[in-house]
Amino acid sequence: MLRQLNDELIEVKKKMLERDRMKRLLEKSLEELSELKKRRELLYESLEKEKKDLDRIEGLSLTNLIHCLLGDKKKCVEKERQEFLLQKLKYDEVDHAIANLNVYIFELENHIHSMGYLDMDYKKIINRKLELLKEDNNFAVKLIEISEEKSQLENFNRELEEAEAAGAEVVRLLYSVEESLQAAKGWGTWDLLGGGLIVTMAKHSKIDDAKAQMNAVQSMLRKFQRELMDIREYIDFNIEIGSFATFADYFFDGLIFDFVVQQKIGESLETVQEMLVRINDIIGRLRQKLQETRKKLAEKEREKNKMIEEAL
Repeated sequence: MLRQLNDELIEVKKKMLERDRMKRLLEKSLEELSELKKRRELLYESLEKEKKDLDRIEGLSLTNLIHCLLGDKKKCVEKERQEFLLQKLKYDEVDHAIANLNVYIFELENHIHSMGYLDMDYKKIINRKLELLKEDNNFAVKLIEISEEKSQLENFNRELEEAEAAGAEVVRLLYSVEESLQAAKGWGTWDLLGGGLIVTMAKHSKIDDAKAQMNAVQSMLRKFQRELMDIREYIDFNIEIGSFATFADYFFDGLIFDFVVQQKIGESLETVQEMLVRINDIIGRLRQKLQETRKKLAEKEREKNKMIEEAL
């Protein structure tokens, strides 16, 4: 009977640890959603302003007539278009992130709800165990202690694995962006040498690929950040992981303004490569911690088995 209760308790504790982790992720996600909505509102105001500026330059206004007389209207219109496009890209990225986060929050809430009333289940099992353990039973008490320590290690191991998997996906996506930018840089060099319309179009196509891939990168970076925040109290990263949230801004800043200029493609490429170094460094530390945790798990399993063997 006691062994059956131990098994039930271990199972409930595992579920409670998982539920608590889901609740922490939900809380962080709701905070992030609130911040993203505020950011989207500010970006929308900037976007509207840039749109008005563009319309004013393109329209038959007094400002437009002055620019026409000065002969620099085309230059001004192009500048306003670039500024509008930059704000539109930033707004779309945040809007896309909000949509993804809403889906993630919905899934978390459903997961938590589906786990039922675990606290009541835990209390029932504890009360039943107390009845059996009224007599001094050192073996049972020690077994419970080992089992609970093992459950905590298993939960931490799972959190590390999820963080490592999210980081690996960020790296995979960043390599795709890097590949597109490298291709754009190559086409751009040819373009500077007079490659013609087809070369120019090929370069712009690769830049468009890189911009599209950045939405996926930024969403996965946010997920990676949430996973890291969940285990940060156990691992000292010595890195400002909050800066992940602004990575896309730096990327777009380097890419959009005068993006036909080869230097700007190179700047965005450097930004991606620097982020790859940072993420790979964190993944390396996560994997080291995973090794340590798995070693402790194996030691606990051996301790538990040895105790059971000696009690028989």
